[in-house]
Amino acid sequence: MGEYWSMEEFTVSVYDQIDAYSKWLQGYVDEKGWNPFFLTFMYKPLKGHTEAIAHQMKDEVDRVYSTFITRVVRNPNSEHQKHLRPLLIAVPDRPVAKYKKQRLKDITINDGRHMHGILVVPWDCRLKRDVRDHFEKYKALYVKNRLLRLDVQPIHSALGDVVDYAFKSIKSRRVNCDDIIIFPKSSTEKLD
Repeated sequence: MGEYWSMEEFTVSVYDQIDAYSKWLQGYVDEKGWNPFFLTFMYKPLKGHTEAIAHQMKDEVDRVYSTFITRVVRNPNSEHQKHLRPLLIAVPDRPVAKYKKQRLKDITINDGRHMHGILVVPWDCRLKRDVRDHFEKYKALYVKNRLLRLDVQPIHSALGDVVDYAFKSIKSRRVNCDDIIIFPKSSTEKLD
């Protein structure tokens, strides 16, 4: 028989989960000295039903991460270099009412669905340049296929606040916790 949760228990568990992600990412920044970045993935018009669109969005995040990881670590599957793989937590998002003006295409394409990500990257890595500069210089490598735009911003404010913002659709229950994707994936894990 299934277990039922009250609204208070659900809310606490979601906030606890978001807090755990914040602490996990903050550990990379504080203990390892890694650099945090906020990513926004905006998509070209995607075809299919809701699940098909979500799958296409995840595929593009996977493609971007798979391309980026080899720029950071020469051999990401090497036992000696696994500890240098960047960490990315990506969360689907939907538009909300904002006080500042938004681009019409950002809220009409795919009903405004997009992804946010928190990326932490080792300071001393193969990249040899600022992460944001890297994505800008190699934009054609990343922004293609179904991806319309990729915005990469360094995080200078409190990381917990940025994680909280990235997870706003989880908190409002517009998307499910099962929709969160974490990279790197284990060698046995497949993207759904």
